[in-house]
Amino acid sequence: MSECVFNEKHVGVWPAIQWLGIVATSMLACMVARAQPSPAPSKPTLSSILSDRTLWGKDFPLALASLQSAHEVGERRVAIFPTRIVGGTAFKTREDAEQTSRTLTEAMAAREFKPKPEFEAMFRAIGPRPAELLKAEIIPAFADDDSIRVAWTRPEAEFLPPKLTVAAVQKRLGPPEKVETEVIQSEGERRPTVLTLYRYADGAVSFAESDIAAQPGLVDRVLLDAPAVMSTLFE
Repeated sequence: MSECVFNEKHVGVWPAIQWLGIVATSMLACMVARAQPSPAPSKPTLSSILSDRTLWGKDFPLALASLQSAHEVGERRVAIFPTRIVGGTAFKTREDAEQTSRTLTEAMAAREFKPKPEFEAMFRAIGPRPAELLKAEIIPAFADDDSIRVAWTRPEAEFLPPKLTVAAVQKRLGPPEKVETEVIQSEGERRPTVLTLYRYADGAVSFAESDIAAQPGLVDRVLLDAPAVMSTLFE
């Protein structure tokens, strides 16, 4: 903190009342300066979060590439788990899920994979056909709510780093913009799954902690707003 210093060499020259006025003005200026709030730290942007390699596993760019055609099947929220990518749509029948899986796989194969220039290095190792590196699978009873879901994975997949913690995320990104609770009801009688969501980038990225995790404090999954991610990363 800076200090206010008053020069006393003029005391004998200027009238006392003039000196007191200078002192009072200087003290007021110091008080105003000290009262100014420190600049608020800038919040991390969506692009900076997605580019931060400490928060993601080695296969995370492939997970991002899979979102380029998400709008083809109406996916708006995608969950990134440590070893698989799970779509946000809950299907009534397995046939519906399989049709969506085929549509999305075909769209990924047909669409030209084109990230924005500033993100080309992130996707360099993937090549032009990311669909060939992922395997679609149907989850017949998703753990959260027993619904049918479409997922994508690959052998020895690592979309999130092992044992990523909420504390590590906050150390890297600072406090979340919001902390919210999401209760997921199942169709059966078992207790609901409760997620604590630590939201960043206006909610486009949410690091989720589950109440049923074997180890408290671990990031169970990361929820991505697919349209926001696509508009940020891709042409």
